[in-house]
Order: sequence, then structure tokens, then C-alpha cells
Amino acid sequence: EIMACVNCESLSRLIEREAGRMSAVNVSTAYGRLGKFKDPRARRVASYEALERAATLRMGEMSARSVTQVVWACGHLQRGKQKSGGDAFWERLETRVLEQTSKLAPQGVSNVCWAYARLEQKMPNEMRDAFEAYFLKHSGKFKAGELSIMFWAMTKFGDRPSMEFMSTFERKMSNWFNFCRTQELANMIAAYARIKGCGTPEFLHSVAQESFLTFRAFKNSELGMLLWGLSNATYFLEEDE
Repeated sequence: EIMACVNCESLSRLIEREAGRMSAVNVSTAYGRLGKFKDPRARRVASYEALERAATLRMGEMSARSVTQVVWACGHLQRGKQKSGGDAFWERLETRVLEQTSKLAPQGVSNVCWAYARLEQKMPNEMRDAFEAYFLKHSGKFKAGELSIMFWAMTKFGDRPSMEFMSTFERKMSNWFNFCRTQELANMIAAYARIKGCGTPEFLHSVAQESFLTFRAFKNSELGMLLWGLSNATYFLEEDE
């Protein structure tokens, strides 16, 4: 029934009727639908508070996939952690993510990182460290898009990854440039600008070369970010570039 809902209104009616007996999977699926609607009214529907109460109640039962789906949806719904006072929903959400980290899929890690960046919200240090360790252990399972989003999000506030993380990241990404979209290349360079001095000149040169091969595909905003990122990462364009 949840998956059959085609808009916020139909889902709202269903939540109002069923919120009291929703399982953890029902709750996360409802959040997933709200996130996919990308409707700015989603958090204003009458049933949203009932759904959040159900999520808070069922948080301890959520699987790794379910809890990352809720975090991802919060990014789309602009439901960040309240800065003043307690926020039981987010406190339990972050606790559950940490409890399930070892069971996450790479896409789940990437989605959680993206949500924090989208919400302009710093990831807790404990979670950040856990995700770095997860990547070092499972780097071979990440796709190019998942890794580039994770890297962009984890460096959004200028936090510097460990040298081991950077070394592994550059080694993996060097083989995946052909799978990166223009936005991902621009985001990657912007991340290097924020952590100036962390990357190797050889890797920056490789990203620049790959970007110039697909130069005409860049949107204006992506091109601006690319050039801003290269200059702030202290990469100097060569004559032919």
C-alpha cells in the first residue's frame, strides 16, 4: 500500500490510518517514498509527525538498509538535527546508524554522508571514524559514484581524512574516471580545495586531464566549481589546458 502511493496526499492518508501499527520496515519505506517525491510540502502533511513518532519508537528494530533510507529521506525533506534542546529522533537515528555500520552497503554509507552534507550538518566524529574504517575495509565494493559522493560529503566542512584513506581513495578513483559524471568530477576537485594540501599533485593532474577530455559536457555551474576547485587546490593549469 505504501509503495502504491503516488503523492504526499495519498501517503499522508495511509499514515494517518496505519501509523500506530507500522513496523520498522513500513516506517522506513514510507520515508523512502517521501524522499523520492521530492515535494517541499512533504514535511507539512498532517501525518508527518505521526510518522516521525513511529520512527523514533521503531528505531531500535531498523535494519542497516532501513535506517540509511530514513537518513537519506531526511536529507531530501530538510529534516536536520535540532540545534537547541534534545532531538530524540536524531539521537536514536545516529545511534542506530553506528550500531549497524558493519552491516551497511557502500550505497548506504554514501547516502548517509550525502544527507549530512545536504543538511549542512557535521557528522559526529564517531560516525566519521567508523565510515573511514568501513571504507578501508571494503574499498573494493564501492562504485565510482558512491565513493565520489562519500568523499565530497566527508570533506564538506574542511575535515581532513586520514593519509591511509586518501591513499586508498586516490588509488581506487584513478581506475574509475571513465565512470564519473561531470558533476562528480567537479565535486571531487571542490573537495580537494577544501582540504588543501592533502592530495597528491599527480592525482589532481589526472582528474584535470579527465575533466578536460569531457569539457563540453560540463554545465556552467560545474565548470565554475571545477576551475575554483583546481585553483584553491593549488593546481596550476598547463599551457595546453
